Amino acid sequence: AKMSNRNFKNWIDSFLEYSKNDYVPQIFDLWTGLSTLSGALERKVWLHEGHETHYPNTFVLLVGGPGTGKSSSIRKGVRLLERLKKDVRPDMKIISGLLSQAGLCQEMKGEIQTFSHANQIHPYWSVFYYNGEGSDSGLQNLAGDFNATITALYDCEDTYRKKLKYEEYEVANPSLGLLVGTTYDFLKNLLGQTSIGGGLASRLIFAITDKENIAPDIEYKLGLLEKSEETPERQRFADALYQDLTQINRLTGKFRAHPDAVKLYGEWHGRYCEEFNALGSERMRAMLIRKPTNLKKLLMLYSVAERDDLGITEEHVTRAILTIEAVTKDNSKVVSSAVTGDKNSQEGINQMIMQTIKKRGGDLLFRTLKAEYSRYGGDVSRFDGTVKHLVESGLVHTYMAPGNNYRAKLLVDPDTQL
Repeated sequence: AKMSNRNFKNWIDSFLEYSKNDYVPQIFDLWTGLSTLSGALERKVWLHEGHETHYPNTFVLLVGGPGTGKSSSIRKGVRLLERLKKDVRPDMKIISGLLSQAGLCQEMKGEIQTFSHANQIHPYWSVFYYNGEGSDSGLQNLAGDFNATITALYDCEDTYRKKLKYEEYEVANPSLGLLVGTTYDFLKNLLGQTSIGGGLASRLIFAITDKENIAPDIEYKLGLLEKSEETPERQRFADALYQDLTQINRLTGKFRAHPDAVKLYGEWHGRYCEEFNALGSERMRAMLIRKPTNLKKLLMLYSVAERDDLGITEEHVTRAILTIEAVTKDNSKVVSSAVTGDKNSQEGINQMIMQTIKKRGGDLLFRTLKAEYSRYGGDVSRFDGTVKHLVESGLVHTYMAPGNNYRAKLLVDPDTQL
């Protein structure tokens, strides 16, 4: 049965239509929608691949400047999940706000969740964690090793054990989903060498916007507009999305991919391996190592967006590939902004200078470059030495243009130097 009694042909498309707002980048709404589906599925559906089992939990970061609509996008999806918890699934675990490693472990003490499938009762422990502001979330990692804990929970092992000071925690069949908004500035804290090396970064999906303009606050009527006073038409739209999500939340069991879907996935995977092996940068490899895993999660999400039978078609693979390629193409920007965020490191300064020339078309007036550097807040006494070093390394070329204009020209793509 491809379609049962759902309101919408495709949940994701309808969520995008519902969320559409000229100020919020569509990539935010798309990933909020996918993350919401992932939260609704918990750990009750899976995809086998040889000896590996994949679950649909995702770690999504919406990355943009302040006021680009991260929180309002997250709110639209999370509201549906919170309603599901309140009305239908009181045992559903949804956490928001600042969270510590101990706080997360404390949740493991709660009642055990179960679902029945094929006449068997299966215990599991699934949590959905969201926060509109990364710098105010557990990802700050200030207390205890929060990031190491969530890295382990992402992989959905059969059992998770943790010993903290006086307590031991153990939980069966854990899974964690994450949806957090963050600024570029926060990325440098998050993407220090340890989290890239430690594997958290490869599990994260970075949905990025370059939009600079800030969104006006939608609730501009200052208290005149109650949340529930959305137009009746929009309320009906939200109700219909919610009903379909409730039905998606009831799905259990294993996905099956159609043969043509498997073939298409295999072709993509071949290309991915070639591109991956050609990457010179250790950091970029670490960022992209789980691209196939995230693609498989997307296959599950696109399947349940339109059907209840857990079938994965060629069309789902096509759409998932477009989605994962679009979102990972900016990974180098994520890494370089984390690297340039460290103004004291030589590498950060090198990247800043090369990325500035790149942004300006690859060839730039030297005095403009210098002005940009001092605006960046770099140590001015290190500027000339760094440029000299970049020239000697064959990364940058400096020359005198007509009109006595001294210029700097980029000789390599700085993304390859990460």
